[in-house]
Amino acid sequence: KTDYLSVVGNETLPSDYEGLFCYVLDIDQNKLDIIENVSSILNKKALIATTDSNQCCFLRVTQWIKAISESQMVITDSFHGAVFCIIFNKPFWVVANQERGLDRLTSLLGEFGLEDRIISQVYDIKQSQLINWEKVNATKRALRKKSIEFLLESLS
Repeated sequence: KTDYLSVVGNETLPSDYEGLFCYVLDIDQNKLDIIENVSSILNKKALIATTDSNQCCFLRVTQWIKAISESQMVITDSFHGAVFCIIFNKPFWVVANQERGLDRLTSLLGEFGLEDRIISQVYDIKQSQLINWEKVNATKRALRKKSIEFLLESLS
């Protein structure tokens, strides 16, 4: 976490950023409806970053990291979007994307007990679902330790 924040430095975000960040690789009407619904619930304008240049603003990598680190909520269909939400302990929803890496996302979220963060439609969102970050961070520490032990054993 601190390594990523050190790269961000004094990066700035658009002046109208209100804390709802949406990183969507494959934008479609369903995802736009979900974004609009969450935006309405939170009463916040969404900052949308996507691969479709007609639908978003362009963000440098450092801005993308800063947007997640300063978000109050993230909506994404991206594995890496979910990873960074976990790193920064940011609430998020993952919109299921059958064509791009859903198995990888399901596996990642399953490791942390966050499978309920996957949604398909706007009506799947439940406002009261809070993430237990203490549990997530304990799992993250255990997985990091296991990975380091594996690497050290493999390299010796």
